[in-house]
Amino acid sequence: MALPINVLLIAAQLAKSEQAKKLGRAILDRGSDALTKRLNAKPEPKAPAPNSPRAIPATESPPKTGWKSSLKQKMKFRAGQTGDLVAFEYRDEHGLITQRMVGNWRSDGRDLTGFCLNRKEECAFAVSGIRNPRNIEVGQ
Repeated sequence: MALPINVLLIAAQLAKSEQAKKLGRAILDRGSDALTKRLNAKPEPKAPAPNSPRAIPATESPPKTGWKSSLKQKMKFRAGQTGDLVAFEYRDEHGLITQRMVGNWRSDGRDLTGFCLNRKEECAFAVSGIRNPRNIEVGQ
């Protein structure tokens, strides 16, 4: 990548300046010292405060992760199951959480497909990303 002429001229003038050299050396030294300290520092273990809302009580097990965490959600939408209207929170593959309302839905055990009222089109949702599903009764 070619640099503009005026940038090269300024760089040449700075290279001749003794004060600019000292300033550059001081910045480099301070930056490398700070980096060395940060890399060599031992992280202190942070224990949550006992009254903190994020603290997990000793009697309660931490939330499950991995394939077991989605087992409960998968059981809610079994293969061949259908329904009129359902609302839920959905976490997509990028971690974005949205509120969805889906009508005329069906499940194959892995995915829930139906007409998404938010997007106004047919959509498919991974059952593992569905949280807090609520069936909505449709009046006749």
